[in-house]
Amino acid sequence: MHSLPSGVAATTLLCNLYDYAVDTTMLVHDLCQHHISSATE
Repeated sequence: MHSLPSGVAATTLLCNLYDYAVDTTMLVHDLCQHHISSATE
């Protein structure tokens, strides 16, 4: 198995971090929306 160029590895890592950040943000957003809707009932 040949090693990837550092640029490709860095880009892949950034993409993975971005996906993780987006997933976390959406999760927090959903939790906040649920909390707000529960509080306003």
